[in-house]
Amino acid sequence: MTEELLVATTPNGRSELSAHEHVASASFAGVLGCCVGFPFDTVKVRMQTSNGAYSGIMDCTQKTYREGIRRFYGGLSAQISVAAFLQSVIFGSNRVFNNILGVDKNNLRHYSDWSRMWISGVMTGVCISLIATPTEQVKVMVQSGKSKSPWISASKLYSNLGLKGLYRGWITTAARETLYYGPYFVVYESVRRFLTGSKNDGQVHLIQSMLSGGIAGCAGWFVILPTDYIKTRMQNDSVTNPQYKGIWDCAKQSYKSGGVRVFYTGLTLTLLRAFPVHSTVFITMETLKSLIL
Repeated sequence: MTEELLVATTPNGRSELSAHEHVASASFAGVLGCCVGFPFDTVKVRMQTSNGAYSGIMDCTQKTYREGIRRFYGGLSAQISVAAFLQSVIFGSNRVFNNILGVDKNNLRHYSDWSRMWISGVMTGVCISLIATPTEQVKVMVQSGKSKSPWISASKLYSNLGLKGLYRGWITTAARETLYYGPYFVVYESVRRFLTGSKNDGQVHLIQSMLSGGIAGCAGWFVILPTDYIKTRMQNDSVTNPQYKGIWDCAKQSYKSGGVRVFYTGLTLTLLRAFPVHSTVFITMETLKSLIL
């Protein structure tokens, strides 16, 4: 069955996509991944911002459904409008940093090679945080029910706090993205090599890409969920009468309310979302690469 799902590349003298081909592939993969994972993300955000209003995943899902199926996709327009751009920046900036640091994915033999790939991922995370913070801020307000549309959210934030309002929670977002993308590409490449048993055989293994992408996504989200929880709480805080004085105050109040477990609110749902989303992204990227080359 594995052999049936093996997509061979067409040899034409190239082993990598050009810059514009890379960006286009990543953009398409980003849109598909966003659409697959958005309903899961809505339930996660509502659980993180509910202060215990839901007894669990099913309770939150059922209550959200009663508000209408469209509620699961609240804020999708804002997110999907930047999903293509965001994913192209993720893979594009990572490619640039790999070149700067001399990372060759086909020749990862020493610890220093993997370390440079990790650093490249961290630098990618910093770049992403500059774009992700305002879109995440708007998305959280819509998904939690505090605003009816992304555009109303953005307008309210800007009118009250200026550009600073759109970048509420930037530090926690930057921490989340760097903690995530540092190991993200390393885990993907490590698992892919383990499953294929080769460095680069010039072929795209769909099952292996699916598993590698899913595992990389789940591993990353398990690590960053506490940071994501604090980010979400701060971005959902009142604009005019904030509950939290800062990151540490948010963390302390959250800990007092529910202990360590509160930081892993929605863990099961997050992992259920992460696997198909990141499987979709990498399968799409690898398949498009095999079709283009």
